[in-house]
Amino acid sequence: MTYDFLTVTRRGREITLRFHETLRGDAVLEACGYMGDVPYGKELPVNGLYGNYTRVFCDTIGELGAPYVFLLTEEGRVEYVDVLSCLKAGYFCASGPLLGVSDVNSIFSASDDDGFQHVYAITGSEEAIDLNRRIAADQNTMAERLVGVWGSSRTADGEEKYLSLTLAGCDSFDLTCYYPGRDAETGATGYLIYLGMTADGAVYAYRSWERYSGGPVLEGAIALNAAYDYGEIIPAFTLHITELGGTPFIGERTGETTVLAQTFG
Repeated sequence: MTYDFLTVTRRGREITLRFHETLRGDAVLEACGYMGDVPYGKELPVNGLYGNYTRVFCDTIGELGAPYVFLLTEEGRVEYVDVLSCLKAGYFCASGPLLGVSDVNSIFSASDDDGFQHVYAITGSEEAIDLNRRIAADQNTMAERLVGVWGSSRTADGEEKYLSLTLAGCDSFDLTCYYPGRDAETGATGYLIYLGMTADGAVYAYRSWERYSGGPVLEGAIALNAAYDYGEIIPAFTLHITELGGTPFIGERTGETTVLAQTFG
């Protein structure tokens, strides 16, 4: 399926995206504040796919007209790909089934009185479910086991890192690095957007900036997975952070996993 500046190709359970340079596409990306290079013509795989899909639907939604891909499963569930957030993060991932959306037969879009685009899922009982609102709620979710303060001093250069994940309207974070023996400290703040789930954990796009200097905005994708570490005398609750794309969040390169232990106080 091709939607002006975006082609979606489905091969069984595999889905890829391909961007095309068009006037409308340039306008949409500019309106949404995208400033990076678009990988025109490159086939981009979508991760986090587990369903059998019967239909693909593409459109822009919301005030900014952000592009989304909607996937209808054979069970009547709806998944989505937040194309722009994934593009900024350098990693494409499907959401998994939206909560409260089932028995869907078709998907269509329409503009409201203010001219904003909405996408609706039509159920077998002819109920129209506004997917815009469901997506907004889905992208601001985080499992309770991930929320808290996590820290580590087991880095190669002895640096101590602390990450605080909070729920304040939307998922946000505060990252601080301490340098033992020096009066130096760096910190970043920002927010997370839920993209989906893979074998590495819950996938989030992040947007961060230096807390004190107001430095450049950094964007990328990470997977968060909380687990028990049984290697210690006393089992510790740990957070595994895997770098998936874009600018590294807490590690140094894509594919690297940083393990932080839960701290208190």
